[in-house]
Amino acid sequence: MADCKKRIETRRYERLSDLGLLTHAIVRTPAMAPLHRKSDDQIIQELTEVIDGEILLRNSLPRERCQHSDCDWLGTNTVLDSPKARTVHLTWSEDFEMRDGNGNTISGSASYVAYGTFSVQTKIEEDFCDERFGSAARDFYRKIYDPNQPTVAVTPGSDLIKFWGSLSTTERKGLKLGKKK
Repeated sequence: MADCKKRIETRRYERLSDLGLLTHAIVRTPAMAPLHRKSDDQIIQELTEVIDGEILLRNSLPRERCQHSDCDWLGTNTVLDSPKARTVHLTWSEDFEMRDGNGNTISGSASYVAYGTFSVQTKIEEDFCDERFGSAARDFYRKIYDPNQPTVAVTPGSDLIKFWGSLSTTERKGLKLGKKK
């Protein structure tokens, strides 16, 4: 019997809202680093691109089905279909330099993180598969006939020699041409 998967889980996502409020102030490290140079509009745009890119990537994964030819698809059940607030993180770095009136400088790189909340519809479905009843479909291609039980087929008006000549070597395997006495 085929090794059919019994349950195959699939997830699909859809963004239902634009960015909500930034859920936290933008955090920076080191703490003494200057404020970031990105505008709020740029941060909102980048957070939106992050969520849309993630959704596109996740939704582009092929949906697995009962792939094996010896498996039956029994149906699909929706396990979850719910909108939920999902938080997206955007991190970036910026180089900085700080100067004082005495000519001293501190330079380095600061890391920043912004948080944004979107409403995302998450749909989880389960496909159910099982083994087929009866012979496997692939068995048909292995043995088309049973040589121990010949079938007589009369073809009046046909020329079996021409038919034999049209068969390839592979198709002739297991067959023989002869005359009935």
